[in-house]
Amino acid sequence: MEGPKGAAVAAILAAVVVALAIAQWIVLPDQVVMHVGLTGQANGYAPKWFPLAASIGIGLFGTCWFAVTRAKVGLLLGAIGAAVGALALVMTGLFS
Repeated sequence: MEGPKGAAVAAILAAVVVALAIAQWIVLPDQVVMHVGLTGQANGYAPKWFPLAASIGIGLFGTCWFAVTRAKVGLLLGAIGAAVGALALVMTGLFS
């Protein structure tokens, strides 16, 4: 993905990561579920800032890496950051 196409992909992925981070900040409670046991019961919690920082940190780092080098690993990291944000929102919906 060279040229403008790669830059557009990086910009869209960065926008998704930022949008998910904003949604996390608004929606997540002060303590979020981070682990679920085999029985389906939540048994591990973290403060709200932890999944938010992980999502933004991994997502924007990977997106910037992809934007500069066009290395696919950067694109993968950006997608992982977005997935962390989405998963935190889904887990909150399921276990609240």
